[in-house]
Amino acid sequence: MVLLGEALRSGIGGGAALYTALVQVGSTVGILSPLVVPGYSPSAFLIAMAFCAVTGALLLVDRVFIHRPVR
Repeated sequence: MVLLGEALRSGIGGGAALYTALVQVGSTVGILSPLVVPGYSPSAFLIAMAFCAVTGALLLVDRVFIHRPVR
């Protein structure tokens, strides 16, 4: 971000804004590009969905059973 800010001469704020914009554009392209590939199946996302579900379940177990908030 600092290098982007120096290259643009807009400071760290401009570099951070450009970095965020590039990441968001990359995410959008990554999400939408499989829709235009012929023969591509949404089932490829099942593994990613499983990872997210397992991670969510582990966070929930940690929050509820291991690190209970003190009241």
